[in-house]
Amino acid sequence: MIGNKETSLPNISRVRLITYWITTGIVALQVVTGAYLDLSKNTDFSKIAQHLGYPVYLLTFLGVLRVLALIALLAPRFPRLKEWAYAGCFFEYTLALASHFAVGDGVNAWIWPLIFIGILMVSWYLRPASRKLST
Repeated sequence: MIGNKETSLPNISRVRLITYWITTGIVALQVVTGAYLDLSKNTDFSKIAQHLGYPVYLLTFLGVLRVLALIALLAPRFPRLKEWAYAGCFFEYTLALASHFAVGDGVNAWIWPLIFIGILMVSWYLRPASRKLST
């Protein structure tokens, strides 16, 4: 029976898990791309940092932090470390959003941090119990 709780609950759990991994994969892809651009000293990325008022040497530090966040988000166990990685990504996206607003950039510049905040929040909310801090 389609409306039966016995058949719908496993499907909800499966959709939840699939959605978690899709959103986490998107965040991971953004984090690894950002780390690469930071650590490779990409000229265009450095120009953006300078446009936002940040010193270029900060990119190396951010690149290392992104690599650590990526490991924490994808590795099994270590729920407290995952919480810190989620918080770090949230702070990064929020600061990017605020920075683009502060320098008067248009919607094309600040929409992406806003989108990644939303995707990150979905990933955090849907994470499996094994990836959460026990309360």
